[in-house]
Amino acid sequence: MSGQTYEIPTPKMSKNVLKSYLRMHLEYPPEAILRKEEGDVRISFVVDEKGNLIRSNVSTSVSESIDSAALQLFSKILWYPANISGQPKAVGSEFKIKYNIKKYNSLVKKRGYDQLPEPFQPVDSSLEIHTVKELDRAPVAILDSIYPSVQSYIANNLEFPEAASKLTIKGVVQLRFVIEPYGLPSNIMIVEAVGGRMHRRSHSYCTTIEMEPGHQEKSCCENLL
Repeated sequence: MSGQTYEIPTPKMSKNVLKSYLRMHLEYPPEAILRKEEGDVRISFVVDEKGNLIRSNVSTSVSESIDSAALQLFSKILWYPANISGQPKAVGSEFKIKYNIKKYNSLVKKRGYDQLPEPFQPVDSSLEIHTVKELDRAPVAILDSIYPSVQSYIANNLEFPEAASKLTIKGVVQLRFVIEPYGLPSNIMIVEAVGGRMHRRSHSYCTTIEMEPGHQEKSCCENLL
């Protein structure tokens, strides 16, 4: 309609962080590699006015195993709802995930692992994301013994981006993210940023820290930090 503004559902992660998430969490089914199955999986989905993913299905298929892996990867993405003339609305859209064996092998060499780590047990099967206040036991960073805390790890590895150093930029970068049951972060979101690309460096540090997820009713679950 004339005069309406229209924005489709968008991930809560920025474009660069979304790309990083896909690289970090992508799994290529071993049987699909053996059968040399490749291609683009297109997923049709609907996000409601509250940002909840209420429906998703494969609209363009590659194979059963790749389709399943793509839906699993896609299901973890958090969303902002569509916006039509300033009002959140339930709207459908489409998302593409590429599967290419040569590129995946290169990715595996770069990130250092093929399949994702095994989830910490027992796993909460509800798939609900819990805030720290809702947990019976908070998540714990898994660090080398020389680092007594996350703050110590960051302090010993902190490097200022060149742009920030030249402009003498200082400040605090605050992030929010989800800890998956297998200990890796997802949905890294910038809550507070400063200039000089420091938020990108902070994102990089976040992806290098493995964590044991928190517990809710004695089960490991997805945690929002």
